[in-house]
Amino acid sequence: MKKRACIFTIVMLSVILTFSSVNCDNDIKSRRSEVAGSFYPLQKKVLLKSVNNFLDSAKILKIHSDKVPGIIFSPHAGYVYSGDTAAHAYGLLKGKKYDFVVVIGPSHRHRFKGFSIFDGDYYDTPLGKVPIAKKMVTKLMKDNSLVVSEDKYEKGEHSVEVQIPFLQSVLGEFRLIPVLAGGLSLEDAKSFADSLFKIFRERKCLIVISTDLSHFHDLNATRIIDEETLRLIQDMDTKKLEVNFMTGKNEACGCQGVLVGLEYAKMWGYEKPVLLKYDTSASGGRRDSSRVVGYAAMASFKKEFLTLSEKDYLLKLARKTLIKYGKAEKVKIEEPPYPSLKEFRGAFVTLKINGRLRGCIGHIVPSCELYKSVIQNAYSASCRDPRFPAVKKEEIDKIKIEISALTPMKPVKYKDIKVGRDGVLLKYGFRRAVFLPQVPVELNWDKKTYLEQLCQKAGLPSDTYKNKGTELYSFQAEVFHEKDKVKKNGK
Repeated sequence: MKKRACIFTIVMLSVILTFSSVNCDNDIKSRRSEVAGSFYPLQKKVLLKSVNNFLDSAKILKIHSDKVPGIIFSPHAGYVYSGDTAAHAYGLLKGKKYDFVVVIGPSHRHRFKGFSIFDGDYYDTPLGKVPIAKKMVTKLMKDNSLVVSEDKYEKGEHSVEVQIPFLQSVLGEFRLIPVLAGGLSLEDAKSFADSLFKIFRERKCLIVISTDLSHFHDLNATRIIDEETLRLIQDMDTKKLEVNFMTGKNEACGCQGVLVGLEYAKMWGYEKPVLLKYDTSASGGRRDSSRVVGYAAMASFKKEFLTLSEKDYLLKLARKTLIKYGKAEKVKIEEPPYPSLKEFRGAFVTLKINGRLRGCIGHIVPSCELYKSVIQNAYSASCRDPRFPAVKKEEIDKIKIEISALTPMKPVKYKDIKVGRDGVLLKYGFRRAVFLPQVPVELNWDKKTYLEQLCQKAGLPSDTYKNKGTELYSFQAEVFHEKDKVKKNGK
């Protein structure tokens, strides 16, 4: 009997493992592909060719390709139906780099409150393994009680998985946070968006919202319903969307993810979502116009005043200034070919060696054109920061330059300040102090610590920011720095 019981147990374990979506081997936990061979090709070469064909045929406008998406919205049907639409969102990511990608898709097979994140080591597709950002998953779970990790929700689920081959094709290396969203709730969406904001602030993070639109109406009804849904998404009207999703007036199977994405975009001050492509299942596959599913590709871009070329120009200008400083030569000031660099804007130049501060000087209130401000502050950071001795000639090649181009300041209440987004200027009587947006992130401060440290920097009691006579101003910064490809001779 014992032998039979043992054999039965082994058989049952084999069955469980065979039908499990999670594979554990030598303490490595992977989420294996569930829908390869049905929603998209199983063979690696065929899949790669399919994805690349979609991407090559997608029409990406120049006005969009120069911007950096913070959020994209992509459908999750089989590639034969929605692959072309999805490619219009993923085509924007070519040449971009993100450290983390959060993909939020609906759970089609299970109903639950909150969000479930796969907390294993890898997420598998025929194109290879994508590493899970396990530390970030752990932080999200600790920060928010709505976040759990349930492997059973992964079985047969496709909403996140179908996005991964596109991401692998356009981004290459990145760390993934795969999220399955449960029931519809704007309150829960705001809570999860706030956790994402706190944990991924100032890091290069992309949010992917996986959703189809209306389901199984005739073609004309589908277009009418989807047009209204897309309008509300572009207006970022989450309150009306929640009501309409609940009543069925608007439809999107990834409705909870849509609400999360829009609330996250509001927190960062991203641009309103732009519609890149709309289509239906009637255009692909069996071309059935009686039971149609709607698809849309959208993007919400980060608000940036400078293009990649303009940022590169300023970094090279700052590097050239350092080189001239090392040679005790003057910098020849030439007008840049970019009108935006001639605008009056505040700016800071930060110098670091091996990640440690070596000098930082800047102007909050603009006193000259942006390009001139960069030259002046690059020079001053090298020899006029009272906290450090002047930079030595032999240090220049070791220095990494970071530039913060500032937006105009606006009065703000301390309750409305967002860590990671806002730099803050504090004024109280004749005393004042300022921190750039990246400072509390780098030092892992929460908002209370941020404001207390700002008060202390001004030589004031830690709670002065609460006083009626205290003036607070917020500003944002476009922060960019030299990469390994930036040559040290400034060319």
